[in-house]
Amino acid sequence: MLLVNVSGPTSFQQLRFVNGVTHATVCSACQTLKLLENDRHWDVCINDTSNTSHPNQIHALFAIILTACSPSSPTELWEKYKSHMAVDIIRLIRKENSNVNMDFTAKIYNEGV
Repeated sequence: MLLVNVSGPTSFQQLRFVNGVTHATVCSACQTLKLLENDRHWDVCINDTSNTSHPNQIHALFAIILTACSPSSPTELWEKYKSHMAVDIIRLIRKENSNVNMDFTAKIYNEGV
């Protein structure tokens, strides 16, 4: 996309140079030129859902976003909202173990996946 929208580059570094700034990645340069969508709208969507919906509904939304919408950084979305998606699992484990102080672990997050 940069080759089509940036005229005359002679190196990969010149492709990353946009508006007087050399970006760390080609992706960042593309986002600056608004050639790629960022995940802000998916972030807002999941955030709104996490405030009003059950964890299984958040899971379903996240799955739809992953499979149908091709977010640019799905890992960042997962990291930001994984606790919201695993809250039902932690509640169940706390109840089974009679330990209300149990905190999230990698195993619990893996169950959320």
